[in-house]
Amino acid sequence: MMKMVFLVLSMFLLGAGYLVKTRRVHNREALRARAPDCTSCLTGSSSTESPSSYDSPYSSEPRSSPDRTLSRDLDPDPDPSPSLHVAHTLSSAGWILFGLYWALHYPEYSSMGDWVNAGFSVAALPLFVYIGFRETAASSPDQSIEHEGLRFLTGITVVSMTGYTILSLVPSVELALEYVNAYLTSLFLTLTGFPAEAGQLDLAGNTPWLRSNDALLSVPIVHRGRDEILITLSCTAFSSILLFLAAIMTAREPLIHRIRTAMIIIPAIVLFNVIRMAMITYFTYTGATSAAFAHHVLGKAGSLLALLFLAWVLLTFLPSIMVSISAVFDELIPARDRKGPEY
Repeated sequence: MMKMVFLVLSMFLLGAGYLVKTRRVHNREALRARAPDCTSCLTGSSSTESPSSYDSPYSSEPRSSPDRTLSRDLDPDPDPSPSLHVAHTLSSAGWILFGLYWALHYPEYSSMGDWVNAGFSVAALPLFVYIGFRETAASSPDQSIEHEGLRFLTGITVVSMTGYTILSLVPSVELALEYVNAYLTSLFLTLTGFPAEAGQLDLAGNTPWLRSNDALLSVPIVHRGRDEILITLSCTAFSSILLFLAAIMTAREPLIHRIRTAMIIIPAIVLFNVIRMAMITYFTYTGATSAAFAHHVLGKAGSLLALLFLAWVLLTFLPSIMVSISAVFDELIPARDRKGPEY
């Protein structure tokens, strides 16, 4: 249960920091939206400049003196405020706990021979500690850029992992999702001439609506009495679905474009995952490869190719996400030359 404690605490801290920073950004956008007209009133002249010359947070031109004066008048705290400093501090602590959560997975992954995930769990702690350090640095008074990259990274992490956490705390819902995946995989195999069926559900000592132990919940795919292929929560691609949904939610395109993109991406993830699990099941039960090689090598290679393709589709339909991704690299690699909007 220690892993779950770290996960819940990290999502709480990251979520609190994200909400404060998002409120700050919305306040800034409201201020900028009012700035052009008010500036004209203060200066006694009718400005011929377009609102975009004032509004654009990415403009490399310095704002005029009246605009800066107006900002100080309408926003009593244009520099990083105590609340913003607290937000970055909360996020920093959340990233460190998130790294500890993944580091605790190493014994589990290494015992399964899953060296890809084991390697990630080892690298996760220093990676997320570094992100936490960047959050702390972002709250210093000499920072003049809006840390949109860190906010975007925090947002998609909170949305995706919070959904994953809630689902993993409710055994009946987790098993239902695993059973649907096992059923679809079995149906696909049967239709292609390889008879299979979803096995029985087992709560493993948990109550239906609240997890009480760390037992692995799974649903087997049965083929002629063999049931060594187990569908767990990580096999359902649920985390990938949440991650893509979180990215779609943060996009700046019109709502109809985002809904359209989700209607393409989500079914594609489900289809690719069913094909992946069917391939692993077929290769294992026919003896073409070992279960470990089929899952850890072939399955992960297939997942990587599918995710790369889906990421390309996502960025093609919602290019604003690429701007946020670029901002993440800008802020995690401080040597890069960049200029972003202010908080």
